[in-house]
Amino acid sequence: MNVDRKVLNVYKSILDILQSVNKVKSAEELMELYVEYLKLQVQISTNKPFFQMIPEGSRYGNCYTYALDLKCPDVFWIKSKEFDWYGSMGFDPGIVTNKKRVCIRNLSEKMLFDSFYQDCEGLNLEVFDRDLLCPAPKCNGFIIYMYKSIYIKDDYDFHFVRVNADGTLSHRIGFNGIISPLSCLSDVRKMYKLIGAFEIVKPVIRERTLYEK
Repeated sequence: MNVDRKVLNVYKSILDILQSVNKVKSAEELMELYVEYLKLQVQISTNKPFFQMIPEGSRYGNCYTYALDLKCPDVFWIKSKEFDWYGSMGFDPGIVTNKKRVCIRNLSEKMLFDSFYQDCEGLNLEVFDRDLLCPAPKCNGFIIYMYKSIYIKDDYDFHFVRVNADGTLSHRIGFNGIISPLSCLSDVRKMYKLIGAFEIVKPVIRERTLYEK
């Protein structure tokens, strides 16, 4: 099967999923469908992310989904409000493989790492550990940094930062929060401790160029 046919098949499968959203009966069922969408979306994503204040498909999400460039079409969020007025979408590490999905609590550094690696496996992402002090992509992927809250046992909190294809840093602040550039890693809030640097390689069918929208 040629590349164009593969891409078209992925888009068709995504369209089928989006048309099925209004039929789901629970938040859990919605999240299962969302995960199936993510498994397809990564194939038409990019390993050369670039910074945008409002990336298409990124109105909803958190620092984790932003770092991995995982999208959330509006139809999922709108449907989630039928089950919870504030929206019952879950975007934390474990979203792909944790059966709860809607409310995930990573209570320790180990749980955070485990959830992250399991998600990457579930999405068919290759993930390589890189040097914390001077990470560099070696496999045509992109670098992300993982942080844990120093109070993770109580607040389950974490943070992720992305290195864009041009070497700039960017991150999303909070749940459905603003997306902004980051001048340096030392500007990350002091309540977070850097615990990992990874190179991510997505199973992209056809790579986009840096400036292609």
